[in-house]
Amino acid sequence: MTHLLHTVRDLSVRWKIILPFVLLATVTWFVAASILERSSTEAITTQSRAEARRVSDAAAHHLALRVRFIGREVAIQCLEAEVFVGHVTAENTVDAIRPGITEMFMRDTSLKRPFLADLVKVVDGDNRAVVDLRLNRLTTSAVEDKELIATAREELSAEGIITTTSESPTTYVAGAAGIKTADPKSSILIMGIELDDEMLDEMGLSATHDVFVVGPKGIIGATGPTADSAELREAVQLATGDEMTVGDSTYAIAETPITLDIAPDLRVVAVIPLDGFVADTGAQVQAWLVLALGIAAFLVLALWLSNTLTRPLRAVTAVAQELTDGNMTARAPISSKDEIGTLANAFNRMGDELARRDARLSEAFAELKFLSETDALTGLLNYRAIHAAIEREIALAKRHYRVFSIVILDIDNLKLINDTYGHAAGDTVIRQVADVARNSTRESDLVGRHGGDEFMMILPRTTTTQAHHVADKLRDVMLDHPFIAPDGGLHVPIRFSLGVATFPDDGDNSAAILARADENLYTSKRRGGDMITSGHEPGPARKTLLRGFSILDSLVIAVDNKDRYTYQHSEDVTRLALLIADELGLDEPTQDILRTAGLLHDVGKIGVPDTLLRKPGRLTPLEYEHVKRHPAMGAALIQGIPDEEEIRAAIVSHHEHWDGSGFPRGLRGTEIPLLGRILAAADAYSAMTSHRPYRKALPDSEAIEQLVAGAGTQFDPDVVAAFVHAIQLHEAVGAQPVATH
Repeated sequence: MTHLLHTVRDLSVRWKIILPFVLLATVTWFVAASILERSSTEAITTQSRAEARRVSDAAAHHLALRVRFIGREVAIQCLEAEVFVGHVTAENTVDAIRPGITEMFMRDTSLKRPFLADLVKVVDGDNRAVVDLRLNRLTTSAVEDKELIATAREELSAEGIITTTSESPTTYVAGAAGIKTADPKSSILIMGIELDDEMLDEMGLSATHDVFVVGPKGIIGATGPTADSAELREAVQLATGDEMTVGDSTYAIAETPITLDIAPDLRVVAVIPLDGFVADTGAQVQAWLVLALGIAAFLVLALWLSNTLTRPLRAVTAVAQELTDGNMTARAPISSKDEIGTLANAFNRMGDELARRDARLSEAFAELKFLSETDALTGLLNYRAIHAAIEREIALAKRHYRVFSIVILDIDNLKLINDTYGHAAGDTVIRQVADVARNSTRESDLVGRHGGDEFMMILPRTTTTQAHHVADKLRDVMLDHPFIAPDGGLHVPIRFSLGVATFPDDGDNSAAILARADENLYTSKRRGGDMITSGHEPGPARKTLLRGFSILDSLVIAVDNKDRYTYQHSEDVTRLALLIADELGLDEPTQDILRTAGLLHDVGKIGVPDTLLRKPGRLTPLEYEHVKRHPAMGAALIQGIPDEEEIRAAIVSHHEHWDGSGFPRGLRGTEIPLLGRILAAADAYSAMTSHRPYRKALPDSEAIEQLVAGAGTQFDPDVVAAFVHAIQLHEAVGAQPVATH
């Protein structure tokens, strides 16, 4: 020590100045390096903890979205199953939906399905598993799904996370929903996707992150570059706080519980290593300080460090805090390309990645919401969404003291179109009706698919009368958009029955309004379809047509119930036939006979199957031969009434032609009874001016032209001339139109 002091004392002045400076500079370098490294470490640690928290929250949110998605998917599958199953018993439900269940379990990427099920299970009304399919056949342990099933029975659907009962349980994100059938104990469909490493890999997290899902019995799934480390996995299960040490490595750690109504005690743990970041940043700071201390004086260096290093670090720290607080637009200013600029750029890239992930999650949620509210076939609101809209509209109407109406429409004879042309044609008709309903309503109106062939319109600020006009307009527009048969040769008019209900006249809650609209809809269907019923309109009261002939009255009513068109057509034919008879100067007794014959001329159709009477297409030759029997069958039914022979003769001959080409006996000219010739002209005119399932009605003028064109071949020329003169006379005096359809 004494020797060292003597040596220092003997140094020149130059070295005495240099040595203290070097010593001071060295001490200053160590101090500055320590401070800067600690500051960088704090910033990185803070951001790493925030990133770990962000990753764990995002992963938990992603899993919650997956649970909700599968819950909606199961509900949609059950609604679709109900459409296909129909009203069958619960024990037949599984056979009816088995093809759909098999498709859920097929792993064929060409199907482009939203997901592929790992678990498909169906339980009957007594909670017995009638279908239990699992992709993982290595485990035979039971699935703990009693709570899920119970909730689905009580609340119509349920979603959550379920596990098997084994020591190393398999965990599924799952949904359940009931399949309503005629059986009061409905079946429950459960679908699940295994919560495993593959599901976590789908999150697309950074390669620097390890993500674990931990349950009561240990780690369920993991993803990340070091997630397979046994030492790390053991530490994760025991970790607490926001930092942990494994061996010689330090990690930022964050955990987020998975909060669902039905779920075991699950949590997501995100782990980010700190050592590499801290070491790299410390080396950069040290290298920078060595360079800076070599070219600048101590005081200048201190000022430069203050302005060049401290301020950017504060900016980076502030950005880290804003990102932690959820401001995904926060970015650090980059004023240079040095290490601090690189660090700021890294934080900015991290913020960009977080913003992109947040946007993707938002888009995924929006898409899930859209899928859960939209009918897949028509693009309209689905059953759940349209009913939710009714509740919202009721709340608005009550708050602002205003009215609104709903219209429920049901497509007439869609089953016949399905039976004749196939279900693809039925889907085309449903889409056509949806497009016309969507384009025929206001922007403020809502249109949804209420069932298989049933639609609902919500019309804000619309009275019953206005709603009736909207429905009537919809019917008229629909006639201009017929269904075109696959061969292109037949245009089938699309018609429907409609029921209208208005708030508050028909009820002050959704159940009451829907009940009134349904009641009015079925009144329209009972009237024969292609009708609108609104308010409290009573059903049509049938008058006694053949007073004193109760048996024949019953036959007419039976035909009316079988085919509303036949009933209305018979009334029209009777009115037209009497018009011709009056023009020909027939006496009152003869007109009485003609009146009875007109009402009963199609009574033989009671023996014709419904599918032929209402077929939306041309009849085959064999079918037409069956229909041609109805005149003879009607004549056979006429028994025990006055003027029986004259009435029977008129009925059996109303399809005979003047040139002998008619049926059933091929009579010609005056061989055909006069009353039969009158009925033939009236019957043809009424048929041409009435809407039929396979075509629109002809205008009156065109029907008259065809009637005149058929005079001398199909019709008696004198009868046609009398009919045309009678119609022209009615028009001249301003009488009501002859035909009503």
